[in-house]
Amino acid sequence: MSTISRAQKTDDDKPETALPKPIISPSPEAASLGKYGDVPIGLFKGMANVDIPFYTLAKGDISVPISINYSSSGIKVDEISTNVGLGWTLMAGGVITSSVSDKNDFNSSYSRVLPINPVNFHPNTTNTNDPDYVFARSYVNSHTAYDLQPDILNYNFCGRSGKFYFDTDLQVGHTIPASTVKISRNASGFTITDEKGINYLFTTTETSLVEDSCTVGASPRQDTSPGQTSYYLTQIVDTKGNIVNLTYENTSYYYSEGIEEAQYFSQLTGNCPLLTDHNSTCVKVQTVGGKRIKTISAGDNSITVTFNYSATARQDVVPLAGSEKVVSSLDGVVVTAGSTTIKTITLDHDYFKTSGYASAPNSRQRALECRLKLLAVTESGKKPYIFTYNETQNLPSRLSYTADYWGYYKGNAGSSSVPADPTIGNPGGNREPDPSALYTQANLLTKVRYPTGGSTTIVYEPNDTYKWETVTEKVQHTIGCSANAQSSNTCTYTLSNSLQGASVTYHLQITGQHDNGSGTIDGPNSLHLEFAGNGTLGNQSFPAGSYTFSLENTYTSGITHLGIIWDQFDSHLVQNHYVMGGVRVAQTIDSTGIGIPVKKYYSYLISDTSKETSLFYKKISPSNYKYPYTTYHPDRDGVVSSCQYNVMRSAPIPLIGKGDPFNYGYTKVTVLSDSLGTQGKSVHYYSSSLQDFLSGTSQITDQSWLQGMELKQEDYLYNRLLQKYIINKRVTNTYKVNLNSTYLGDNTNPALPPNQYSVYGMKLTQESPEFTHLNQVTAATFKYEVYPVVTAWMYQSRSDATLFNTSDTTRFLTTTTNTYFENALHQQPTRTVTNQSDTTQVTAITTYANDYASGTTFIDDMKTNHIISTPIEQVVYKSNKYGTNVASGSVTTYKPGGKDLIDLVYNFESAGVVPLSTFKFSNKTVGQLPYGTPLGGYGLDSRYQPKLAYNAYDNIGNLLTATPTNGRSESYLWDYQKLYPIAKVINADSVNIAYTSFEADGSGHWTIGSPTRNTSVAKTGSISYALSAGNITKSGLTATRSYVVSYWLNTTTPLTITGTQVGYPLKGATINGWTYFEHLVSGLSTVTITGSSVIDELRLYPLGAKMATYTYAPYIGMTSTTDAKGITTYFEYDNFQRLQNIKDKDGNIIKHIDYHYQGQ
Repeated sequence: MSTISRAQKTDDDKPETALPKPIISPSPEAASLGKYGDVPIGLFKGMANVDIPFYTLAKGDISVPISINYSSSGIKVDEISTNVGLGWTLMAGGVITSSVSDKNDFNSSYSRVLPINPVNFHPNTTNTNDPDYVFARSYVNSHTAYDLQPDILNYNFCGRSGKFYFDTDLQVGHTIPASTVKISRNASGFTITDEKGINYLFTTTETSLVEDSCTVGASPRQDTSPGQTSYYLTQIVDTKGNIVNLTYENTSYYYSEGIEEAQYFSQLTGNCPLLTDHNSTCVKVQTVGGKRIKTISAGDNSITVTFNYSATARQDVVPLAGSEKVVSSLDGVVVTAGSTTIKTITLDHDYFKTSGYASAPNSRQRALECRLKLLAVTESGKKPYIFTYNETQNLPSRLSYTADYWGYYKGNAGSSSVPADPTIGNPGGNREPDPSALYTQANLLTKVRYPTGGSTTIVYEPNDTYKWETVTEKVQHTIGCSANAQSSNTCTYTLSNSLQGASVTYHLQITGQHDNGSGTIDGPNSLHLEFAGNGTLGNQSFPAGSYTFSLENTYTSGITHLGIIWDQFDSHLVQNHYVMGGVRVAQTIDSTGIGIPVKKYYSYLISDTSKETSLFYKKISPSNYKYPYTTYHPDRDGVVSSCQYNVMRSAPIPLIGKGDPFNYGYTKVTVLSDSLGTQGKSVHYYSSSLQDFLSGTSQITDQSWLQGMELKQEDYLYNRLLQKYIINKRVTNTYKVNLNSTYLGDNTNPALPPNQYSVYGMKLTQESPEFTHLNQVTAATFKYEVYPVVTAWMYQSRSDATLFNTSDTTRFLTTTTNTYFENALHQQPTRTVTNQSDTTQVTAITTYANDYASGTTFIDDMKTNHIISTPIEQVVYKSNKYGTNVASGSVTTYKPGGKDLIDLVYNFESAGVVPLSTFKFSNKTVGQLPYGTPLGGYGLDSRYQPKLAYNAYDNIGNLLTATPTNGRSESYLWDYQKLYPIAKVINADSVNIAYTSFEADGSGHWTIGSPTRNTSVAKTGSISYALSAGNITKSGLTATRSYVVSYWLNTTTPLTITGTQVGYPLKGATINGWTYFEHLVSGLSTVTITGSSVIDELRLYPLGAKMATYTYAPYIGMTSTTDAKGITTYFEYDNFQRLQNIKDKDGNIIKHIDYHYQGQ
């Protein structure tokens, strides 16, 4: 039988056994060749997320995924490539990075100090002895002594990411928003403990130093001391003692990060100098004492992932002299189990090069003219991933005046990175973004070709929007009257509003003629004005009402005129186009290489009839780059001038406490399967601020953690006959934010919402210095901002799913699920309530360790080890017309020691209906629901019955024996450094069984006389044992019991085993030179196997038990299974660790698998 395995399809998960997870893995399946496309799009920001998986290292409860990821809204001009390539990130292990707000929180040279009452801090006073003034003066005069702002730290590890900060004690981290992870700090670094009690240790530090190399003026930077900017994940330890270690190499280098400019513009008041000598132009140089991942390995060294780097130095950074390792690109990743190579991945690179690359005079200049480019990723035995980029227009030199406000490439180069501001006489440079995004797309990833032959193409467009805005302009208005020659005329007007400052113009005399012309204006309140000749009468007031203009023209030719003129500010709507900078995904095209590609279109419009998108962002203008500066300057006569200046910077002034100034998102995104939407559409709505969850205003300035939550999704079909969309499904999500701005900075108030925590930070700068002249002190003035850094508990509390009848959308079916989180200590869902269409309400209750009072050992141990997400009791009850009754219940207890090892499982059993009012939850008395205070001790309802006991585990948490209450026990033997179960025995405990196929490091409860193994022949696996090397024994048996001993020999003569009963040994089949024998022994506490034959598949188990056995190629797959009848199935793998052949007991191929990619 031959099977062809092709890509584009993945295997379904296999069903699990009655145990929480299967102990024995399913038989090997054909290796999946992978999917051909379907790149996920982060709709909230319109970003493509390309992930290329390498490997996942698993050990016990620990899982470390390794991949490379590309997610970009555009490449910034001064962006540095990682060692994978521009725009790519290696996701391997983890790191904590700090975003220093004022000074490094963990540098002992600084003190986290704030005024006693920061909210009421007012330093601007003429009293130079005022405490607030003294504090401010002390800070600005000794700038490096105080640290006024908490740093924000970011973590990213093993698929988790977030941010956190520390209070002034710098001991306990608070995540934003509140989460289940626990963060602590010590002298070595940080420890993060997740909700399963797994500890992640970040103790490998990377330091960096920022300095300025100035061509004009001096550096304004006040602090260049090295700081521990990054902490890399060094070790992971689960509650069962499994360990994963991560090692790093040192790579020291530097790079020019960008140009920093400062220019002073005088307001030219008094006797003030220009301060042009204060102007500066500097290149920011980042020096990094870097770390790069070298290995990730299990603590027992059973599996190792090694990261190899090119021997050729990178061209886009400059190594420091004496660097331990050359700064180079990631060349490949190799996964090994002992001496066996499991997987090899190679990366191919080149460079994006500017037009100035070829003429760069030296390596330092050349580093500015190129960027590392990832070309392909190839796994051995497979075709590569190939990456295509937009190189129609390459990025310019990193030190060029071509960045827009957001840092993206805008195209045209200027002479300065300081934005132009005509209001202060600053010609500056153009920082407006590229409206076409032609330049912004430079060097972006546009296509991924997969090993399968399929591909994904990504089409981008600018982040932009159109907005109708009211524009007010000054418009001149006129009312009046004219008269032709030798005639009179009367005109009437009504003014709806009174006029102030109007003018009357009159032209009542014709040049060269001697007759007279006259005119009058009559209006409300007996207003009467008479005019003759020519002229203007200014600054007149006219009340609202009716006006009559009368003219008499007696001239023989010419026209006379009389009128009122006034200026009025008129408002009207105009549609303005705003471009934020960066790009979003407009379209993706997935192709299999065969047939019609699958296209998806992404629309960010607020409606089908508008050009306005749902983009929200903080507009950037020259004012964000400007701040005032004041000095005092006495002239030779002693006259002091207060000199006012505007300082313009090339980088925006930080929006302190307000989060990322470049944060943005889209609150509505529509996904269509064709450009016209005739295949239907899906519309997604996202949150943008706290107002999406709480009414009223808030002092919370950084709301980025509240953004991007999906509030609603609507799916539509398109009715071609009616030519309109018909809603098919709507899902609405409701979130709860436990936040009360009243208690900001007050973390001890009893009324504080659970898990809310906040500290204050302060940005304090001096606007004008303290100045003393003729014994007169002029107080300094300060610019300051006090802001809260806040964390709060946020969770989804409700979901409404509505299905519509597409023939009549007034008919629909809605299922509402309310989720309750009623214990802030564990933050887990405690109750879900689902309202079904038949009015039945189904409630599911779950309790956790933190829902119980102290006093029960296993629960107390779980709390100690932060095992807070593991359920203890799970109950379902239903409410309907028949009442509220318990439907099901289970309780799981755990072994003492806090290792998350199951001890006993209880099920709720009752012959009749059980009203909820008669039921006892395990932490409450009868009739009480399990949430709320006070917490109760552990105790079960009397109707709970034990169903399954987990009798024994090994020292790393592998299950050895489990026994159902009314069933036969299951026991397991583990080998291959306790990675795999090699035997499963029904109706025996783990003490009275033994098995070995001599493959691995363990002996399977046998004592083997010699470490020597026979590698020339084997019944299963690839190794057997020559008994001539030494005896094999199994001790600790019960002498009153009988045991089955079975084995395969490479001879037809059985062994002689003491204690063998009459009628034994039994001789079984002979297959490929191996013969099966079976003994029944009794009366022994120790069984000894002696002889001179070669033996394999040696088993021992009590009479009445059944044993199945397994062999493996570690980290590749199962190589054989032998059932209780001794029938073996074999599995063979090709050179690339993929299943190739399945053979029966006689070695006949019963299934063969060939792997073909499209085009082969």
